[in-house]
Amino acid sequence: MDQLNFWRTVRRSLAVFLIGLLTVLSGWANAQTEGNVYPYASVDRAVGIDALERSQGVTTDGTAWIYSGKSSLVKISFDNETVLAINKKAIPKDLSKQFGSKHIGGISCCGGFVYAAIEDSKVWAHPVVALYSADTLEYTGKFVELLGKDSGSEQALTHGVPWVACDPDVGVFYVAQCDDAQKLFAYDLDTLEYVRTIALATPVDEIQGGEMYKGYLYVATNDDARAVYRINVARGTVEHYFDRILAHSDVIANFGGEGEDITVLPMEDGTLFHALNIGALFVDANLRHYAPVPGLSLEAEGHDAPEVRYLQKFVIDVLESGEYTLHMGLGEGAETIPLDCWRSGADMTYEMTVSDLLSRVSDEDSAILQKLGSAAKVRLILQGIGTQEEKVFLVLQPIGYIDMSELTQEELEFDLEDVLHSDVLQIGFGRLEFIRSENGNGYVLETYKDTEDEVLYSFYFTSRGLSAVETYDADTGERISRVELTLSIGVNDKSVFTPSGAKLSIADVERLFG
Repeated sequence: MDQLNFWRTVRRSLAVFLIGLLTVLSGWANAQTEGNVYPYASVDRAVGIDALERSQGVTTDGTAWIYSGKSSLVKISFDNETVLAINKKAIPKDLSKQFGSKHIGGISCCGGFVYAAIEDSKVWAHPVVALYSADTLEYTGKFVELLGKDSGSEQALTHGVPWVACDPDVGVFYVAQCDDAQKLFAYDLDTLEYVRTIALATPVDEIQGGEMYKGYLYVATNDDARAVYRINVARGTVEHYFDRILAHSDVIANFGGEGEDITVLPMEDGTLFHALNIGALFVDANLRHYAPVPGLSLEAEGHDAPEVRYLQKFVIDVLESGEYTLHMGLGEGAETIPLDCWRSGADMTYEMTVSDLLSRVSDEDSAILQKLGSAAKVRLILQGIGTQEEKVFLVLQPIGYIDMSELTQEELEFDLEDVLHSDVLQIGFGRLEFIRSENGNGYVLETYKDTEDEVLYSFYFTSRGLSAVETYDADTGERISRVELTLSIGVNDKSVFTPSGAKLSIADVERLFG
């Protein structure tokens, strides 16, 4: 038994030694092949199994790195250690069965989704782009089959789909084949339908990944120097940006490691481009962080800012429809109180949960609310707003409701007019002057000035709609407030506009809570 344990210990020690030796040798080999072509500021390194999960693609939602392996997705914090989410079997069975999908390549993040390029490796008949939640990395069920090598189409990808890059400025994602790419194909981010083809002035070989920034598509390649190129998508022009390695071999394929994906994110240390490569001995994956190349403009000529359409599409049009659902938080930080709001024509309902109110009200009010139970809800229903049949109901679920429109002003103790005509999104849209639009990773920011109140409104949008509104003092630039919210058209459950339970009088309420 002692002898058996001894040999187990020897084998374990030998395995650890070999892994350590390979890691050291890989670092040495990397150094020999890198040269000092364009220096990176720092590197995040993964070894062994971790490297397998970070071997194909990289992107970011602005809060963390998201990597792809051949069949997996993993989200890692910027500390290069904390795993925030992982999907070890990210290729869904239905895609494997229908298309033979078995290899994830480059990825890109936009609007809360990860767009992943998936191939039927070495067959190239069924290239696919599938969507995953950027938070959980779970498959959303949404995908598009692109045109493969046997389609006979001018949009055919004849050698798979090794990468995908989202362009929220114009609402599309780009794909191209790996070898000798002479054109890009653009697809709508939402509908996933083909939009247009962009001819490239110069072919780019062995593209492994790409990401957009200010009108340029930066593509990372696996060519001899693992070079990064940038493509002006408005004009189709191509320019060499920087090389990642110096040495290469015509005899040994991928000598010097393998160039993979690239992503773009401004960091505090001045780096902007973050390029992934597999080490020279293929036991490590390295995310290298690069500052912009000095002397070159970062904004592409002919690049237009996003059309001013998000505010109109996702806010004004939704509110004017008269049928919407709003989820938001009143206040800021720890003081935020979740609030739900529904509107259907002349009817509007606000709702809060008792548990969300308990720590934010006076001790006296808290004692009263606790009698409802923390799971109970307080709902204010406004019926017939602006008509002669205006009614107001205060619903204390599950106890019952008070018909407040029957009460006197003294009993109400607040101005009924203000309640009836209030709206949490009362903004004078007619007097908003557009200031600018900015494209971030996964979001678009539109800023407007209220010309009457001298206040700046910053609206944050994803491809799914409004996500936050910030207000600033137009003179000082100081932030006044921030509200995180979602606003969507339609109301799924119209019962929210009808009071439920027993009708209560003021006397009933006093008996219940007195």
